[in-house]
Amino acid sequence: MSSALGELAVRWPHIVSHPNPAARVWTLLSARIRTQRPVLPPLSDCPALQYDALVLHCLLDCSSSAAAEAMEQDPSNVRYVVCSAPTQSRTAVRCLVPVC
Repeated sequence: MSSALGELAVRWPHIVSHPNPAARVWTLLSARIRTQRPVLPPLSDCPALQYDALVLHCLLDCSSSAAAEAMEQDPSNVRYVVCSAPTQSRTAVRCLVPVC
C-alpha cells in the first residue's frame, strides 16, 4: 500500500488537475491492489467494474452516486452491477479486510 501512496504523491499534480480527482485516485489504487493482492473466488470471477462497485458500495458503504463518481460511471450502472452480482460475491466482498 505504501508504494501506491508513493505513486499518488508523485502523480499528485496531474491528479488534482483532473476534473474528477477522486476517480483518478480510485483508478490508481484499485489497479494497484488488484495487481499486488490476488482476488480469491468468488470475487475473482467478477469483472473489474463489478468488483470496484462491490468494494465501494458494499464494503466501504459508499452510496451508488458516490461510487459512480469515483468510478466515472452512471449511478444506474453501479446499481445494476451491484444488484446483478451473485449473492456469493456480495457476501464475499463484505468479508474483505483492508491491508495495512
